[in-house]
Amino acid sequence: MAMLDDRRAAQRFEMWFPMEIEGGSGGQLAISHNASRTGALVASTGPFEVGADVMLRFLIGLVEPVRVEVRGRVLRHEHRRGADLWQHLMAVEFHEPVAQLEKAP
Repeated sequence: MAMLDDRRAAQRFEMWFPMEIEGGSGGQLAISHNASRTGALVASTGPFEVGADVMLRFLIGLVEPVRVEVRGRVLRHEHRRGADLWQHLMAVEFHEPVAQLEKAP
């Protein structure tokens, strides 16, 4: 996993793993693009509005996977027209840090 260089408070790591994202309009499948202990960039099959509260569910770790459920808020949404199944790219800020993502690499 590559560390991404930017000015954020928490280090982001390029991580690709399946997720579920749920909000007021139901649930969607998603894939992470990168993540840190404070948030993630995810591509999903359906949109969530900026400001929406969502629940993300995913497994972290290969040898002994740990199921993570974390609430967050959509900060940014981009509809990628012409993209395949993953047309909706969203930045999600977690309400609480996810310690497992600090140790992920």
